[in-house]
Amino acid sequence: MRPPGRLPIILKELRVRPFRLGAVVALCLMASTVRAQVQPSSAPGVGLLQMVTSAIARHPTDLLQQQQVAIATGTLQAAEGQFDPLLSTSVKRQRTNQPLLLSQQNPIADTALQNLTVYSVGLQKQFRTGLTITPSVGMSRTDLNLSQPAYGQSSEAVTVTQPLARGRGREAVTSGVQSAQASLAANEQAYRYTASSVAGTCAAAYWSYVAAYQVVGVAQAAVARSRQLLADVQQLVAADQQPAADLKQLQAELASRTVQALIAQQQLVAARYQLGMAAGLDATEMAALPTPADDFPVPSAGLSLSDEALLREAMAQRADLRAAREQIRSAQETVVAAKDATRPQINLSATFGFAGLDQGAGVDQYFRPLFNQLTGGNVTVALNYQWPIANNVAFGQLAQSQAAADSASIREQDAERTVASQVAVAVSGVRLAISQVEAATQEATLYRSAVDDERTKMQLGLSTVLDLIVTEDRLTQAEVDAITAKATYAQAVVQLRFSTGTILTSAPAPQVSDATLLTLP
Repeated sequence: MRPPGRLPIILKELRVRPFRLGAVVALCLMASTVRAQVQPSSAPGVGLLQMVTSAIARHPTDLLQQQQVAIATGTLQAAEGQFDPLLSTSVKRQRTNQPLLLSQQNPIADTALQNLTVYSVGLQKQFRTGLTITPSVGMSRTDLNLSQPAYGQSSEAVTVTQPLARGRGREAVTSGVQSAQASLAANEQAYRYTASSVAGTCAAAYWSYVAAYQVVGVAQAAVARSRQLLADVQQLVAADQQPAADLKQLQAELASRTVQALIAQQQLVAARYQLGMAAGLDATEMAALPTPADDFPVPSAGLSLSDEALLREAMAQRADLRAAREQIRSAQETVVAAKDATRPQINLSATFGFAGLDQGAGVDQYFRPLFNQLTGGNVTVALNYQWPIANNVAFGQLAQSQAAADSASIREQDAERTVASQVAVAVSGVRLAISQVEAATQEATLYRSAVDDERTKMQLGLSTVLDLIVTEDRLTQAEVDAITAKATYAQAVVQLRFSTGTILTSAPAPQVSDATLLTLP
C-alpha cells in the first residue's frame, strides 16, 4: 500500500493579460469595482472526519485486508485442532458359516455358524509437550450354534506414547500454532496499516476537494471583476470617452477568465469524485457529495519538530513494521518445525489394561464382560523407530523455511529504511509548508493592500487603469497561492501522521479523530 499522495488536483493559475485604457475618467468607475474574495460556503457540508471514517469502513482495500485477517484466524483455528481430543468408535457385526468335517458334525448342525459382534470406543489426546494418551474400551460377543455357550470379552486399556526425538518438547510441537498466531498478528497489523493508508489518502483527497472548491470561488470572483470592468468601459465608449477598440481586449480577457473558471469547475468535479473513490462511496453518493464543511488547519506558531523523537515514534508505532516483525516470528517458528522434521521418529509407547470375560445369553451379556472376571493388569511396551536414510524431503523443507525467514528479515530491514526516509521527507514537508503558508498569506495580504493603494493613486492621477488591472491579476494569483499553500500544509500534516504511524487512534479497531487528522504528532 503506497502512502497517501500529495495534492492530486493541479490548481490552474488564474492570470489576466494587461491591456490599455486611454480615458482617465475610468478611474472613478474603477474605484467602484468591489474586490471579491470568495470563502467556502457556511451551509452544511461534508466533514473530514466523516469522509475518513467512511473510507476505513467501506473502502475495498480495507475490506479485502479484513478477509485476510479472517483467513489467518481460520488458519490458527485449524492449527489448534492438533490438540483437540479425538473420539473414535466402531461397531461391527460379522456372521460366518463354515462347513464341518464328518467327524465334527452332529445331528443338530453340520456347519459351524458364528455370530460375532464387536464394538469399541477410544479417545486420543495429544498434549503440547508431545505426549499422547489414548484410553480405549473394546468388547466382543460371540454366539455359536455348537455346544459351546455364547461368551463375551472386553478390554480396557490406556496407551501412553512419548516421542523421544521428532515431535518431542513444547517448542517443536507447538511451532505450528505459534507460527499461525504470529501470522494472525501480522495480518492484524497489516489491516491497521491498510486502514492508516486509506485514511491518509482520503484525508489528502479531502483537502484537495477543499482547495478546488475555494479556487472556484477565486475564479468566479475574477470573472465578476472582468465583467464589471467591461460594463464600465462600455459606458465610457457609449459616451465617446473611450475608443471602441479597447472593448475587444476586455471581451477577450473576460472570455479567458471564464474559461479558467470553467476549468476550475471541472477540477472541482474531479476532486469530488476522487474524494468519493477514496472514501469508498458508490457512484450515486459521489454525484451527491455536498460541499466541504471544514477549512484548512492553521499552522501552530513557534512549532518545533524533533526528527529523532518522530523517528523513534514511527519505529514503534508503524503498523507495517509491526507486521514485518510478526512475519519474521512466524517464519522462525516454521524453521523450528522444519528442523524438528529432520530428526528421526522414535516413539516409546506403553499400554496398561485389563481384560474381562462372561458367558451366557441375554442383552445384558453384551456389557457384563466390562465388570466380570476382570484380570490384569496387562502391560505392553513398544519402541518404534523410523528414519528416512537421505531425508531429502525434510532437509529441503528446512532450506526453504530458512530462506523464507531470511527473506522476512530483509523485508523488515528494508521497511525500516523506508520508514526512516518517509519520516525525514514528511518532517521537511511540514516545515516547508509552514513557511509556504506564511509567505503566501503575506503575499495575499500585501497584494490586497497594493490594490487599495493602486486605486488611490489612480484617483490622484498617479497611476493608470492598466496598473490596477495587473495588480488585481496578481492579487488573484496570490489568493490561489494561499489556497495551495494551506492545502499543502494540511496534506503535509496527514503525511507526517501517516509516516509516524499516528494517524489512527490507539483503539483496537482502526479509528481516527480530529486530533489525528488536523494536528501534528
